[in-house]
Order: sequence, then structure tokens, then C-alpha cells
Amino acid sequence: MEIDLAKKCVVERLELHHANELFQLIDKSRESLSAWLTFPTYTHSVSDTITFIEKSLKRSGSRT
Repeated sequence: MEIDLAKKCVVERLELHHANELFQLIDKSRESLSAWLTFPTYTHSVSDTITFIEKSLKRSGSRT
């Protein structure tokens, strides 16, 4: 499911296929994210991101 908010912005449910891009974004912004959030400290690889997504999907009752 996705919601089109504008021509340049779309909100989608986090899925496993987002793992690589999400990790790259976290890694690129690690310092600024770490000032406000704890998860960048524990996210060292795409594998960590996949684990996070899997746990999130399990909690929400969704599967990919």
C-alpha cells in the first residue's frame, strides 16, 4: 500500500526490499540521527536493517 502525498513524496509501509536503501540512509546520516535516536548505534549493516524490518513486520502482523 502506498499513499501519494505529492509528486515527489510517497509514504509506503516498510518492507524487506527497502533494507539496502534504508541502511544507506542511516549510514549516511548516522551522526545527525544519533543525536536524537538510539538505533543508529546498533545498525552496522544491511543485515541489522533486515532484522529490524522483519521484527517490525512481525509485530504488525504483516509479511512480505
